[in-house]
Amino acid sequence: MSKYTDRITNYHAGKPKFFAHIDLSTRPLIDVSAAMTGMIQGFDIDTAIGQQLDILGEWIGRKRRVRTPISG
Repeated sequence: MSKYTDRITNYHAGKPKFFAHIDLSTRPLIDVSAAMTGMIQGFDIDTAIGQQLDILGEWIGRKRRVRTPISG
């Protein structure tokens, strides 16, 4: 079931082929949306940890390792 099948009118709700067609047609859109949401959450700079920080650092142009020792 998708959010689109919830919008089917009463006239078409009793027609299983129409219901299945809408579900089949819209499922890829929902899957892509969920995948993009996962990628956005996975590489959010505020919540990234471990290898996510390494990848974000490469994209930004800053490595996680500091070349010059910090003294102080």
